[in-house]
Amino acid sequence: MKILHLTHNTPGRNARGGGLVFSWQNIMSLVRLGHEVHLVIAEPNHPLDQDLRDAVASVTYCTPIAPSARSLDALLARVFRPETMMFRFPDWMGVRAQIESAVRRLAPDLVWADWIGSLVRLPEGPPVVYGHLDFIHQLKAVRRRVHAGRLRRPDPVTTAQLKRTELDLVSRCGHAVTVSATDAAIFERLGVPSTYMPVVGQPIPTPTAAPPSRPRAFLLGRSNTAMNAARRAMRDRLWPKLGPVREQLSWHQLGEIPGQKTDLWRWVESVFEVHGYVEDLGEVLRPTDLCLVPYRDDTGFRAKFVTAAGYGMVNIGYTETFDCAEEFVPGENCLAATDDDHFVELLREYAADADRRMALSRASRATYDRCFGFDAQLPTYETILNSVVAPPRTDRGSAHP
Repeated sequence: MKILHLTHNTPGRNARGGGLVFSWQNIMSLVRLGHEVHLVIAEPNHPLDQDLRDAVASVTYCTPIAPSARSLDALLARVFRPETMMFRFPDWMGVRAQIESAVRRLAPDLVWADWIGSLVRLPEGPPVVYGHLDFIHQLKAVRRRVHAGRLRRPDPVTTAQLKRTELDLVSRCGHAVTVSATDAAIFERLGVPSTYMPVVGQPIPTPTAAPPSRPRAFLLGRSNTAMNAARRAMRDRLWPKLGPVREQLSWHQLGEIPGQKTDLWRWVESVFEVHGYVEDLGEVLRPTDLCLVPYRDDTGFRAKFVTAAGYGMVNIGYTETFDCAEEFVPGENCLAATDDDHFVELLREYAADADRRMALSRASRATYDRCFGFDAQLPTYETILNSVVAPPRTDRGSAHP
């Protein structure tokens, strides 16, 4: 099958965001199944890694066209947030026309489009599989709370308009592949067949490093909406309650350092050992390390769950934190608190019990081996494709073998 795979930015196995790792996973899985995949990148932000370049049949780089300095478009770009401009102006920066040209030129049997914004730019034509990460209207609600009081550029569409547009775009797709188990209910209400597919990325070898003598807790991940909310929860709600637990654990940050150092980030630097971006996570992470996820909003799957499990870390969040990831069972392979006081108590118990730490660490890695193996996802990918585009029929009535 000839598949046009559309991504927003450049995918990669070591990409800094879980969404681009998901795109890498989707592309490599489709290629592994023997399909002819043509990659189209709407707004390239990095060179393409050699493994993807070798895997795909072709790569089309779209070129966003910046508006001239004194034009109305330039004024709009300065006033409004860029993330949602395409929802108000679908051919913003000329990318949609380039994607339409690629679809006509390649004439694919199917389009696989990752990220909700990609659907805005697709022309009518081939059937579409939508790779769902999160809805922007859901993220906006979290941002309003996290950034309360901070002056931010407005969006060119209201939240209600954005929600209607996002749901309408999804309703036109032949299938939705969602990284969040809870969002499957949204697609069901829209009448769109959907499949839960976790972000697994490249295989993580079984860790061989010894657990640290002093238990460690990590804020793991890049500076996105969810991570900013988690940092704020740690600073404002949990840290004041920790008391002696602060000394029982060693506190670490791992992931890209934000370009703009806010008061929140300066607090992180003051109490956490900051590692920044590390390409080989195995150089830092150890079995029994905690992955802190004090995030209760339902805005999509947390790719860090899988990464942490692969390295034998133990994810800790709230009961609601794990609703989007059905593989994690509180008390068996992760820790889930009912409220902030319970979160602190779980940290205290974890720090005090080395046997418990090791048992949860082994269960976390066992979950990775059972549920998040790359090859284990391949049959699901093939089923998805066949549900959208029927495979060619073979003539079983022929007299010739």
